[in-house]
Amino acid sequence: MSIYQATPGQLSPGELLNQRHYRALLPVHQYLHPSLVISREAQIAQKHAQGEHYNQTARQFQDLQQFQSVRFQTFPSKTAL
Repeated sequence: MSIYQATPGQLSPGELLNQRHYRALLPVHQYLHPSLVISREAQIAQKHAQGEHYNQTARQFQDLQQFQSVRFQTFPSKTAL
């Protein structure tokens, strides 16, 4: 983790802390700051695709009429026998 904090042209904090040079460098991606516009568009597209997948099996319920009887079931509590 200490290698990730390396500063250009200077020793990394890990090297300063351990007073030695690391032989193996961890691969660091050159472009660490992605475009926020592209990331936001990808997130919106992913949410839209997820919604479309969910809506394939979802169905609309009929509207309730006034004074129409409604049945519902409550889940039994864990303490009731």
